[in-house]
Amino acid sequence: MRPPISICLASYNGFKYINEQVSSIMSELQSDDELIIVDDYSNKETQLLLSNYNDYRIKVFFNKKNRGHVKTFEKAISYAEKTIIILSDQDDIWIPGRVNTLVENLVRSKKLL
Repeated sequence: MRPPISICLASYNGFKYINEQVSSIMSELQSDDELIIVDDYSNKETQLLLSNYNDYRIKVFFNKKNRGHVKTFEKAISYAEKTIIILSDQDDIWIPGRVNTLVENLVRSKKLL
C-alpha cells in the first residue's frame, strides 16, 4: 500500500476546467488521501462550483483577495496533512495511473523531493 498523499491545487477563475480536472484527480485517490484546493479570489461562478463539492477528501479554501499563484500554492501546502504532497495546476487533466507512477518513483528514489 502506498503512503497517503495530499494533492494541492491553486485555482483562479478555473470554471471551464475544474470539474474535469477534479474528477480525474479523485479517480486516482484512495480513502486516506486528500485534495486541497485554494481558490485565489475567483469569479462567483468558479467559487460556487468549488463550494458544491461533496467528498470528505476534498478541502476547499478561499483567499479573501487575489494573492497570486505562488502564495496560493504556499497556502495549499500549509493545509496538507499527508506524507506526500503533489502539486497540480488548475487546468491539468490527470491520466489514469499518474498518482501511482509519481509515488512509486518517489519512494523508489528514496529522495525527499
